[in-house]
Amino acid sequence: IFDSFEILIQNRWGNVVTDQKNLTGINMWDGTDNGNEKCHDGVYFYQLTGTLNDGVTVLKKAGYVTLIGSK
Repeated sequence: IFDSFEILIQNRWGNVVTDQKNLTGINMWDGTDNGNEKCHDGVYFYQLTGTLNDGVTVLKKAGYVTLIGSK
């Protein structure tokens, strides 16, 4: 579980879908953009930086997530 983290989500064209900072807990992305609109199904790129509750810092983990059943 994260003590605090930030997550950046981009679509396949590199456009920022959401950029959230100062988050806590385990919920990372609900499939909505910065305007709180549901995103289209597809593959998105994420970058995650944060601090775990044991004090370990996670620096720029990145990967892909597939969004299904949103719009």
